[in-house]
Amino acid sequence: MLRIVRLILWSMLFVAIWAVALQLKWSESTQWVIQMVPLWMLVSFGFFSLGKIGMSVAVFPTCLDAALDLQKEISQARVELEKNGVLEPTKTNNMMDKKGK
Repeated sequence: MLRIVRLILWSMLFVAIWAVALQLKWSESTQWVIQMVPLWMLVSFGFFSLGKIGMSVAVFPTCLDAALDLQKEISQARVELEKNGVLEPTKTNNMMDKKGK
């Protein structure tokens, strides 16, 4: 089943249960808690999302080989552009030049 369909079904189930709970007779404090459940869920989802994004950024893997390959391709492209007269010849200062020396 598609992820969006599952999300819609679970959301509909939650709304149905919440609507039934609102119609039942509860004490005033319990009624207030039931009314605030969607807000609490939204805030909790926001904090969860921020935490998940923060952890993903914190443990983002570095790919040294890919970075070196990219620097090599950039250097090759710069040389080709200088040959074609698109760029003026300049003294480059990048990782590949330092590594090659």
